[in-house]
Amino acid sequence: MTAQHLAADEPFFRQWSTRDNLPRTLISSKTLIKLLDFTPPPSIAVVGSKGKGTTLAALSVGISLEGFNAVSIMSPPFRTNRERIRLNGTAIDQDTYHQISDRLAELLPYLPADHYLSPAGAYTVMGAWWASQIGADVLVVEEGMGGGTDEVSLFSHIALGVTPIFFEHGGILGNTVPEIARNLISAGSSSVEIIASAPQSEDVANIMTASAEQWGAHVLTPPPASHLNPLIGQSVGLGAGLAKAVTPLLTSTKHGLHSDTCCKISGQSESLTHSSGAGNALAEPHELQPDLVGILNLPGRSSQHVLSSPKDHVTDIHRGKDVALGTGTDCRVGSRPVAGKGGGTWFVDAAITPDAVRAALQAADMPEATVVCCWPLTKDRNGCLELVPGAYEVKAGHGLPFAEGLPEFRDIMADLEEDVIALGTISFVGEVLDYLGAETDSWIGHNTQTGSCEPDILDINN
Repeated sequence: MTAQHLAADEPFFRQWSTRDNLPRTLISSKTLIKLLDFTPPPSIAVVGSKGKGTTLAALSVGISLEGFNAVSIMSPPFRTNRERIRLNGTAIDQDTYHQISDRLAELLPYLPADHYLSPAGAYTVMGAWWASQIGADVLVVEEGMGGGTDEVSLFSHIALGVTPIFFEHGGILGNTVPEIARNLISAGSSSVEIIASAPQSEDVANIMTASAEQWGAHVLTPPPASHLNPLIGQSVGLGAGLAKAVTPLLTSTKHGLHSDTCCKISGQSESLTHSSGAGNALAEPHELQPDLVGILNLPGRSSQHVLSSPKDHVTDIHRGKDVALGTGTDCRVGSRPVAGKGGGTWFVDAAITPDAVRAALQAADMPEATVVCCWPLTKDRNGCLELVPGAYEVKAGHGLPFAEGLPEFRDIMADLEEDVIALGTISFVGEVLDYLGAETDSWIGHNTQTGSCEPDILDINN
């Protein structure tokens, strides 16, 4: 759940909020795709147990810097659900979000009554539809929960990014790591030409290799980016490496791949072609339709930027004065004044496993900081807590089981006056970033300290 709720959120959550005992299947999403009647751009899926958000950000912005208009769909967001759909790293604006929301609301009454459309599924389908309407060159989709069982599997992807897969969402995606891996990797199909993967266990690697052989795809293991936190570096390297690898595919296919791209409905590939009319015409490659540019508030795509991702990242508040979406180098992105947050430095990391917590603590290098953490009982809570004795433990979000008697983050805000390390779920991170007033709308920002023009991915953690 996000820190803020917007009026335009309602249609995306309508069927989920009244679902009772209805099953979540892909039937409603397939129906919605048919009703929208669109041809999606070439697409790339990002799946895995951890690291997806960072990989998605590095991949999306890397493709954008190569000269392509990339629409990305992330799950979940941080401060608002508007962040779920982005163009070239920048969240859609309020007007665009309302237009997409209104179109979904028009079609909800026509969906099956015996199934429900999940919020993640609704954002995936509507984001893909919007990408088709503006003539985007590529669609980058992060799985909501699962591969073959998630809406991410409804598109014929040209490439697949696979972050580390371990035992996560057991009993939902599978009962063993191999079962979970098969579910996640089945987001792809024979349309996949490239699989870029982080290092995997032997079982997962064998499953991935078998899928690649079946599809005729090439498997790549991009090197990690240099970073104080090796988990961040691994995810950044994966996304950036995949962006470089798919660029020749996007360049060589241009219109051809747009016209051939299809959605996978009921196990069959059905081309969802546009009806005639100017509103459905695809833009020339690398050009947005001019009538839509005005409502996007899109900054110029330029090499005069450094990059940072507000998803699964590290955020630093410099002595209570600056919010930066990047730390660990002398670059600071998205700085803005913050008042009344004490005089300390804030280090925020979406770490939910002991390994991730250990890496975050080492990267923060703040031994005297107060630690605030948020881990539901579905995670390795005890293993994480062993690494932060004396930490404030809080609960955040809805629908997750927490230990009895925990306060919420807002209950302890007033006690946090010095250096703080905040670790935990995305819902918790969203609340912290909202409290700090951190900028999360853009993955692109200018280096305000050094004026450097070199693109760089800054501290984003997963």
